[in-house]
Amino acid sequence: PGLLAGAATVLLLPVPPEVHAYIGRFEAAFLVSWWIWAAITPVVRVAMRRVPLEHPLVRPLAMHAVLALAAALAFAMWFTWVLWLSRPPTLPPESYGVALRRLVAGHALAGVAVYASIVAVLTAIEERAARRRRELDTARLQADLAQAQLRALQMQLQPHFLFNTLHGIAMLTDTDPAAA
Repeated sequence: PGLLAGAATVLLLPVPPEVHAYIGRFEAAFLVSWWIWAAITPVVRVAMRRVPLEHPLVRPLAMHAVLALAAALAFAMWFTWVLWLSRPPTLPPESYGVALRRLVAGHALAGVAVYASIVAVLTAIEERAARRRRELDTARLQADLAQAQLRALQMQLQPHFLFNTLHGIAMLTDTDPAAA
C-alpha cells in the first residue's frame, strides 16, 4: 500500500517544481509510513481474541470502532511524522501540528479501512483454523467409532468361537470320549 499510495500521490497530485528533486524521499516516506500496521496488527489480534465479533454485536463493534479510530489516529500521526521528517528544505517550513491537522482527516478513513481489513483477514484465518480443528476432531471421532465397532465385533465373535469349541468337545465326549 505504501508504494502504491506514494506512486498515486506523485503521479496524480500536482507536484511543485521545487519538490521534483525529492520525489524519491517522498516515495520512501510513503513506503515507511505503512509499516506502523506491522506493529498494530498484533494488538488487533489480541483485541479480536479478547472481544470476538459474536452476538450480541453492539459491544464488540463499539470496542473495535474505538480501536479502529485509535489505530487510524496512530497511523495518521506516524504518517505525518514520517512526511514531516522527509519534507524537502525547498518547501516553506510547516509545524508538525499543522501537518497533522491537515492529514488526520484524510488518513483517518484509510486507517479505519486498514483496521477493518486486518480484522477481516484475522477472522478468516481464525475461521479456517477452527474449521480445520473441527475436521480433525471429526476424523478422530470417526476413527474412535471404527475402533469401538471393531472391538464390539470382536467381543461378539470371541464367545462364538468359545461356544463352537465347547460344542465340539461336547460332541466328541458323546461319540469318542478318549479323543475329547
